[in-house]
Amino acid sequence: MRLLEYQAKDFLSKAGFTVPDGFVVEKNTVERDLGELYCKISFPVVAKVQIPMGRRGLAGGVRIISHQDELVPVLRDMFNRKYYGFYPEKMLLENKIDYNRELYLGVTYDSGRRGPVLIFSLAGGIEVERGESKILELTTMYGNYPYRIKNFFIKCGLKGKQLITVTELARKMIDVFFNNNLTLLEINPFFETEKGYVVGDARIEVDDESNQLGYENEFKSEFEKRAEKIDSLDYRGTARLVEFSGDIGLIIGGGGASLTIFDAVIRYGGSPANYCEVGGNPTVKKVTEITKLILSRKVKGLLVITNVLNNTRVDLIARGVIKGILECGMDPKKVIGIFRVPGAWEEEGKKILAKYGIPFAGREVSLDEAVKKGLERLRGE
Repeated sequence: MRLLEYQAKDFLSKAGFTVPDGFVVEKNTVERDLGELYCKISFPVVAKVQIPMGRRGLAGGVRIISHQDELVPVLRDMFNRKYYGFYPEKMLLENKIDYNRELYLGVTYDSGRRGPVLIFSLAGGIEVERGESKILELTTMYGNYPYRIKNFFIKCGLKGKQLITVTELARKMIDVFFNNNLTLLEINPFFETEKGYVVGDARIEVDDESNQLGYENEFKSEFEKRAEKIDSLDYRGTARLVEFSGDIGLIIGGGGASLTIFDAVIRYGGSPANYCEVGGNPTVKKVTEITKLILSRKVKGLLVITNVLNNTRVDLIARGVIKGILECGMDPKKVIGIFRVPGAWEEEGKKILAKYGIPFAGREVSLDEAVKKGLERLRGE
């Protein structure tokens, strides 16, 4: 889950970071709240669309409003535009910050280094990609990491008061990152002002399974919310789902294999209606309900493809998918483009599929080949 900017700043403010004075306005209440707006605002003010994407400024989603008579026309225009596929429902208005310099600070996990890292750049804001970023691995720090952080910033060229302040900010970010099970904490830009450092923009991401921040994902669709309820029906197994705009239903799994499958669908001309990863031995009921949900999108058919499973029973997946299709009043043989789920209880799964005339594809069929064959079958090729 990615927090919106106003949520991230609320969280960081509670954690002791300085954020600009600002407040959120909603699309449907802007004109009704004009009187209150004018009381809170001191121009110039910065208006920022609240969507779960970066580079908003490049897309026109960040604008400076200099005068009172510009406020409503600019907000109307911004609310009615689409940014990276999203229409904003909320806008963050903040007093414009006078600053001397922009810095970048981030803490995240680096898959290449297989551990958490601290990232720093003297070039913040939109210049961060042009500047040189320095990376400090946090994995081996343990008790002596404050010393190592300070030494890291000395090597980055920081001195005096700036060295002391940025070191302390980085230490605080690292503590917040680990104490709240975040996967990303990024402050860009970090405004260096006469009175100290101010959070210009922030990006916070947290794993859905360990989310303890208390903020709602405001861009989650009703389709995805229904999937969450299905996943919560039983503690056994998972059935995570993300909605897309296509017409090919996907029930996939196997860690990185699921991403490979998803990419292959696009490569062979398919358009995914969803990303749904199943695993951990979900119950038949959970698989049944997630299948029914996917079919409610009026898809052309289903591709059921996973890596070799050793912690999930093939027969339970087969039983659940077929039961879901039947309860939708459909013919499993016409709906399933391919069933490629090799692994535990494979023979039992084959028998269930054979009863409904569905061929089983085993590990001898590659993931890539399975996608290609499944799409061809759904197209009648």
